Amino acid sequence: MTLQTKQVGTTVDFTNSSEIKMRKYLYPNDVFGIYAYQSSPATVNAATRNNFVNGNIADLQTQANTQGMPIQYMTITWNETQQGDNYYITDLVVGAISKVTGNINMQPAQLVTALNATAWFKQFISKINMPWKTWLLLTPTRTLAYNRWSEEMVSDWKSISKPMDQALPDPPSSEETLAKIRTEGQFDSALGQFSVQMLDKGYTVTLLGYDLAICYEKGQVIRQPGGYMWGYQYRLHVRFSWDFTSNPDITVEQSNRLFVWTVPIILAICAGIAAIAAVTILSYNLSHEESRYVKYGWVQNPETGEWEWKITEEGNDSGPPDWWSEVIQNLGTVALIIGGLVAAVVVIPRIIPKRKEEK
Repeated sequence: MTLQTKQVGTTVDFTNSSEIKMRKYLYPNDVFGIYAYQSSPATVNAATRNNFVNGNIADLQTQANTQGMPIQYMTITWNETQQGDNYYITDLVVGAISKVTGNINMQPAQLVTALNATAWFKQFISKINMPWKTWLLLTPTRTLAYNRWSEEMVSDWKSISKPMDQALPDPPSSEETLAKIRTEGQFDSALGQFSVQMLDKGYTVTLLGYDLAICYEKGQVIRQPGGYMWGYQYRLHVRFSWDFTSNPDITVEQSNRLFVWTVPIILAICAGIAAIAAVTILSYNLSHEESRYVKYGWVQNPETGEWEWKITEEGNDSGPPDWWSEVIQNLGTVALIIGGLVAAVVVIPRIIPKRKEEK
C-alpha cells in the first residue's frame, strides 16, 4: 500500500468554524472549507489513476478562480495498491479552503462544480463515493469574551429582461448599496436603538462593531414567450451581524426572545435610506431567513492545560422562528410610522405652497 499526496497553499486555522449546507449562499470575503472522505474502497483502472497522479493541482485553482472562489489551501491524499492493470483505492481525502471574491450565486456547491470541471479530477472522483461537507470560518475580532449575533434576510424575486439583440445587465451593484448605507451612518442609530431595547429587558449592552454583507442569487437566463425578449430573475441576500457584550450575559435559549425587535429596527433604518440611495434594500421586501448566535471565549484544553480562544456556545435558527409573526406585526407599525414621517416632511410641505398659489 502506497500513500499518495497532492497539496498546494498554506493551511488555515478552522478552530472557529460552523458546519453549513452545501447550498447556503456565501458573501464576499467569506472563507469556507469543503471536505470529502471516501466512504468505501474502490478500484480504478491504471489510465484513470495515472491521469489523477499526474494532474496539475494548479488546474483546480484556475477553475476555482473563474468561479470567484480562489483556493487558499488544498490537499488530496489516498492510499493505493496496484492489482495488475488496476489500482485499489482507500482513504481518499479531498479538502479545500477558499475565499469568496464574487457576489452572485456563491455557494460551497459551486466550488465542487468548479473542481469537477477539470477532467483528470472528475474521472477519478466519479469512481468513488465521497459525500461532501462544508464549514464557514467564523473569524474572532477580539481576545476578550463577547457575543456575535447575525440576521440573514432574503428578498422576493426581481426580473430583468431585454430584447434579444441587447445584452442583459447584472443585478444592481451591491457595493454601491453598502457604501451608501455605511456613509449615512444609519446602522449606528439602529444599534443604539438595539441597546435601548436590551436595557428595557434588563441587559446593559456594550456594542463592539458590526458588519453588513450583500450577495445575489441569480436564476438561469431564459427566452421569454414570443421569442423577442430574454431575461432572468434574481433576489438579494443580506447578512447583518454585530459584536457585543452584555451584563448579565445571555444564552442561546434567551437570545431569540431578546432579539424580537432587532429585525424591524434594521429594516426601518433601511427604509430611511430609501430616499437617498440609488439602490435600496427596502425595494426588495426582505424577510427573515436565518438567525445565528455565537459566543467567543477562552477555554482550557483538558489534555494540554493550555488556554485556547474558541467558540464556547452557538445556536442556529433557520426559517421564520416562532416569534417572527411579532416581527411582521411590529414591522407593519414601523412602516406606517415611516410613511407618516415621509408625508409630513416631504409631501405636505410641497402641497401647501401649491394650494397658496391656487388661491
